[in-house]
Amino acid sequence: MVRKRAKLALFCGIAVLAMVILGVVGSGPVYDKVVDLRYRFQLLERRVGSLGEVQSAALVRHQAARGDARFDAPSVTGQDSGNWALIGGNGIAGSWPGGHFIKTKALAVLGDDLYVGLLAPERGEAAIWHFDGTVWTRIADADRIPEWRTATYVQSLRADRDRLYAGVDNRVWQLSDGLWSPVTDADGSVPWPDHANTYALTIVDGEPVVGLTGGAARVFRHVDGRWAEMSEGLPQSFADGIYELHQHDDGQLYAGVMSIAGPGLVYRRDGDHWLLIGGGGVQGSWLSPGSNYPLSFSSYQGQLVVTLNRNPQVAGNFVSIWALREDQWHPVGAPRTPGSWAETDNFNASLVYRNRLVVGAGGRPASNAGVWVFDADGQWREFGGHGVNGSWSADRARMSGSRHATAEYVYRLIEWRGLLVAGFGDATGAAQVWAFTPDNK
Repeated sequence: MVRKRAKLALFCGIAVLAMVILGVVGSGPVYDKVVDLRYRFQLLERRVGSLGEVQSAALVRHQAARGDARFDAPSVTGQDSGNWALIGGNGIAGSWPGGHFIKTKALAVLGDDLYVGLLAPERGEAAIWHFDGTVWTRIADADRIPEWRTATYVQSLRADRDRLYAGVDNRVWQLSDGLWSPVTDADGSVPWPDHANTYALTIVDGEPVVGLTGGAARVFRHVDGRWAEMSEGLPQSFADGIYELHQHDDGQLYAGVMSIAGPGLVYRRDGDHWLLIGGGGVQGSWLSPGSNYPLSFSSYQGQLVVTLNRNPQVAGNFVSIWALREDQWHPVGAPRTPGSWAETDNFNASLVYRNRLVVGAGGRPASNAGVWVFDADGQWREFGGHGVNGSWSADRARMSGSRHATAEYVYRLIEWRGLLVAGFGDATGAAQVWAFTPDNK
């Protein structure tokens, strides 16, 4: 963001100089107005920058006072030495064509195979693909499922035993014995409005649990052939729904609630209701109202880890990754925050891969999608993105190949056959799947 403002200011200055040289503006009233406009823009730019610096200073102080999260050194080192390769998208191995689809956020492993759900730019183009390690096969779309004729987005995939569940627009579907069917009440309906999306999906005790976006934070569980609501204690106002659900190592269910008026919130299922445990300083947690999306959860060395968006998007030793230990939150790797994170606004994905904590990041501007590992020395180090280890966006090129791309993210991380698999978005052509093969697999 800072770089974009600087470029705009430079462009204004160059434009004025060119107009003077060409005699278009001259030295009269028009020139004075242009100069005044440029001055006002620069003043506004500086005020915006100053506000971000003030906000970041407060975040740095808060996180320094909290102290960094502590983890044991991983038992194995060198897991991030290897190579990345494109395995899905751009037509590779018979997959979907490049330059069209927008996201591969939905990833799941069922048996020994990989499944990917796509976000499409047009209604009726949502699809799910299956990869056996050699060839991609499309297994769900409007041609196979007539009810998908208006479907756009496969938002989530979860596998459980021999079933695959998919959150598609405002419905949940299941694949069992080769057949797709909607997960509904007995009469074929669902108890939530059409505008709500089945964005977050997990499996608890063999039953699908779904979190909705597009309004109040609501969670439903499908049990005994019907959807039963389990939203008591979740915010019904100033929220935009559930972004993620996660069953932690402690066996309890956690929900990330998007906020429209403050920091994102984390709730824990406690008996028959939800208990607020993170966000807005609760238990020492994050304070920034700009970090309003709890984007992913992971369980690392017994601690619950949550990743959020990073705002303000300025330099500073503050992070959007937090860990909960003994009912207290601590930032992860704040003292040595990578400088490039000043141009990274979302940390959409996290995963424990080969005993180490890994996060996927990106945002605006495009070409900044990256995968980072938390080292034993308490430092985040990039091992995917910007061409590292043969990955995407070498020389800051847009991975989607589109000059119109404004944002590119790592949206999901998953392990498959010992490989680290990353799904991407959020630009036309960014619906790609990359896999990292470690040298010491």
